Amino acid sequence: MQEFSGGVLWDGDYQDTQLYIDFSPEKSKELRGLMGIPKDYFMTIADDLTDDEAQVKIWELRKLWDSVITSS
Repeated sequence: MQEFSGGVLWDGDYQDTQLYIDFSPEKSKELRGLMGIPKDYFMTIADDLTDDEAQVKIWELRKLWDSVITSS
């Protein structure tokens, strides 16, 4: 459960900024490119979900969780 929640439920991406901040802008851009991270990724705020979208996401999480439980 702890691994699942840490990898799926909690947003820890903000911690990754430290991986790029100490490099030159060119090196940082290269590393972000290798990881597929857009330039403004760490500054972008996600839109709020509608109620319908939230229900779909809850269903998807339950389905994912069920697959984790049944495979262990």
